[in-house]
Amino acid sequence: MAKFRSAKSYYGRTPEAKENQRKNLVPGGPWQKKRIENFRLICWWGIADLETKQFIYEGYENDRDIEDVPKEELKSEKYINGWWDIVDLEDKKFIYKAIMDPLPPGQKALILKHTQKCLKEKLALMGED
Repeated sequence: MAKFRSAKSYYGRTPEAKENQRKNLVPGGPWQKKRIENFRLICWWGIADLETKQFIYEGYENDRDIEDVPKEELKSEKYINGWWDIVDLEDKKFIYKAIMDPLPPGQKALILKHTQKCLKEKLALMGED
């Protein structure tokens, strides 16, 4: 049976078309796609080291560089992980893109490999795949 595209989903070679194509790569409905995207961002955050997490936290929350923060004001990893859990999904995506876009392709590929491995483990624990 052939799968037909709706007129709404066809935009040609525009950014909207690329976005729709990417959305179609993740199986499931919108709820499941958001859940998987959230798991992916949690995995990405989990593989980051404490220094990177502190850099992201200070830049996002306080608009200051990590070098400008006194050592006694640096937040603990537990606090920063708790902060990441309450950040909205759209903000997490913004932070992810801001950090990942400037990286060289080799470094990006390594991070994505570790993230994908973590995501598969997390989905296996949840009984999905």
